[in-house]
Amino acid sequence: MWFGTRKNRRNERAQLLDVKLRSKHGYKFSLRSTGLPLAVSMILLLCGFLIWKGWGFAIDQLVYSNPAFIIQKISTETDGVLPADLIQRLSGVKKGDNLMAIDLFRVRRQLMLVPSIASASVIRRHPSEIQLRITERVPVAELCLYRTTEPEKKLESVVLYIDAEGYVMPRFSGTTDLLTKSGKRPLPSLVGLLSTDAAVGQQIALPQARAALNWVVEFDKTPLASVIDILSIDVSNPQTLRVITEQGSEIIFSTQNPVPQLHRWQTVHDWATLNLKVIGSLDLAVQNYVPLRWLDPAQALPLKPKLNTPLSPRKKHV
Repeated sequence: MWFGTRKNRRNERAQLLDVKLRSKHGYKFSLRSTGLPLAVSMILLLCGFLIWKGWGFAIDQLVYSNPAFIIQKISTETDGVLPADLIQRLSGVKKGDNLMAIDLFRVRRQLMLVPSIASASVIRRHPSEIQLRITERVPVAELCLYRTTEPEKKLESVVLYIDAEGYVMPRFSGTTDLLTKSGKRPLPSLVGLLSTDAAVGQQIALPQARAALNWVVEFDKTPLASVIDILSIDVSNPQTLRVITEQGSEIIFSTQNPVPQLHRWQTVHDWATLNLKVIGSLDLAVQNYVPLRWLDPAQALPLKPKLNTPLSPRKKHV
């Protein structure tokens, strides 16, 4: 204590005060340096929000609320038999809607959900027209199924259409009348199916049913299609197809390779026509020996003249 150096406490205290003043000055500087960018950011966000709102208001007034873009005409083009008013209802587009507000992708997707439609396109025609272009599935056969109704638990018959690719379609009101009035031949019926085998809008998966559809397509290419009507095709057997004609003939086909079997049927039919005979039953599923039974002429129905027409009519504009 006696030999120690005398300290200047005033200097020490002044140095301590100087440290405190420096810390306060640094805190105010950091607050000012962070507050200014934050304020600028808030102003920019506010300006962006006002611009966004103003742009949306301008678009709404100039486009979506503009009476010049109100739909006044809906034109429909189809290659099938669906009526124009039905297609318009299925699309959900109505006169008086705003042309620019229509979601073309949504309208097309809504049309593609219809089982009878294979493809669809939706086109804007400025300033007040929208165009619907439809490609329909061509039915090659019909299905008559029995289903249970809810909640009565009663059986009811349901007639469905099916195209060459196996897509199952509902029968719209008036479609059958259009097919009949156009002079096209009646569609053959696929029998031997369960209601669970054919779901509307889905492809049928039963192998013998797919074979029957392929048989119908190949049959339509032969000369037999111009003189013979097919009433039904029984697909209950996984190996064979049982075909019943309008004359009452019963022809058995294998589910494999329908073309050579159709040629053999053509040969037998030509010989029977020359000799004034009618086929009662013919088993073409047998390779070497073909069982054949002639029908009594008194029981046979006369052949009616037919036009070699396609399976389904095609129209361009509705």
